[in-house]
Amino acid sequence: MSAGIDRDVLLHVQGYSNTFVCLGERLSGLKALMYIMLRQYRIHLHLSRGRILYRSGRYNDAAKAFRAALRLNWRHESAALWIRRANEALEDYSLREGQFAPVNKSLPGKDLPADDFVAALP
Repeated sequence: MSAGIDRDVLLHVQGYSNTFVCLGERLSGLKALMYIMLRQYRIHLHLSRGRILYRSGRYNDAAKAFRAALRLNWRHESAALWIRRANEALEDYSLREGQFAPVNKSLPGKDLPADDFVAALP
């Protein structure tokens, strides 16, 4: 009689283990979805930050923000377009000033604090 009870217990435990495996698969799918959503949010955040910096004339910092978005998704066309715009604006600024601007220097708007996005709005 002991063998029959052991078999029943074993079948019962195996049923629960299958339930946990299914639950684990569902949780891993949910975790992957949350990761994708977080990545999209971060891309949007970098693009928004870059646009604000671009409007304030901080073209180098804007290009850095757009590059951060491009690192998260290398196929993001909008980020690549904004990088090109920022680089063109930086070149135009350099030509207007009659000097070559170093790439790592923030040109116009450098008096604004780096994290104060509200102050950068027009």
